[in-house]
Amino acid sequence: MEDLDLTALAADASRVAATHDNTRIAFDEEADARAVLVRRIIDTVRPALPALCSRPLIGERTFWPDRTCPETETTRADWKGLLIFGDGPEQDYRRANEGSYIGSDIYLGEDGAFVSLDYSGHWSRWQGASSAWEAAATVLDDRTAIDTDERLADFSRTISEKLKAHLDGKSSTRAEAARKRTEKLRAITSLL
Repeated sequence: MEDLDLTALAADASRVAATHDNTRIAFDEEADARAVLVRRIIDTVRPALPALCSRPLIGERTFWPDRTCPETETTRADWKGLLIFGDGPEQDYRRANEGSYIGSDIYLGEDGAFVSLDYSGHWSRWQGASSAWEAAATVLDDRTAIDTDERLADFSRTISEKLKAHLDGKSSTRAEAARKRTEKLRAITSLL
C-alpha cells in the first residue's frame, strides 16, 4: 500500500477516460456517416420500392375446427415492405413436440422507413392442438436498423439483388399481357 501513487493513478484514469471518450465520439461519427449513406441509398431506390414491396405476413393461426383437418388463417400488414434481414418466425426446439415462435425481421417500408417485426407465439405438432404466432411492428431509425458495416453491406447487396431480380423477372411480360387485355376490353366496350 505504501507504493500506491494516487496522483499517477488519477493521471492514468484521466488518460483512459479521455481515450474512451475519443473512441466513443469516433464510433458515433462512424454510425452517423453510415446512417447518411443508408438514407442516400434509400432515397436513390425509393421510386422502385412500390414495385419491390409486398404486405408482410404478421400473423398465422392453425386450428382444428372439426378435429380431423387443420385450417390456417393468416394476417397481413396494412403496409408494404421489402424484407431486408431475417427469415420470418422460427420454431424453438424443432425436435420437440411443442414450443414457441421466436425471431425478428427488418423490412424497408414502401415509404423508406425501417420496420422491425418481432415474432412471438406457440406451436404444437399434436393433432388437435392449435398453433399461432403474431408479429409486433416497431419503426426503427436508420442508425438502429443498419448498425454495423456488415449490415450495411448486406443491405446494399439485398437492394441490388432485388432490383436485378425484378428487371430479370416477368414484369415486362405481365405489363404487355395487361395491355393486350386492355385492348380486348376496349374493343368489347366499343361494340356495346
